Amino acid sequence: VLGAAMKSDPAGNVIEMDLTEKPVGNGDLVTIAGYPHLQKLWLTKTGITDAGLADLQSLRQLRVLGLARTGITDAGLKHLATIKSLREVWIYPTRVSDGAVDELKTALPGVRVIY
Repeated sequence: VLGAAMKSDPAGNVIEMDLTEKPVGNGDLVTIAGYPHLQKLWLTKTGITDAGLADLQSLRQLRVLGLARTGITDAGLKHLATIKSLREVWIYPTRVSDGAVDELKTALPGVRVIY
């Protein structure tokens, strides 16, 4: 998928997708959201912005999300707050404020935000 390095579980479900430095944009997140068993998703150094993150809300098993060096802002973190399975979010360096990170941590107790 989109040139991603992928890992699957014994049942053949894709559980990890690494798209670091791939030409991925917001429209591609609709395709990625079609992998409901996804647990780790790396989108570091891609063209992802706030608008695309809404498409990830259906990933109910997503635990780790890498968004370092993307175009996300505080608005994008609001979309992530509905993904209750999230445990780690990597967002350095982006234009996300401390306040938005605090809001995400309130919405997702126990989430670790690396920024």
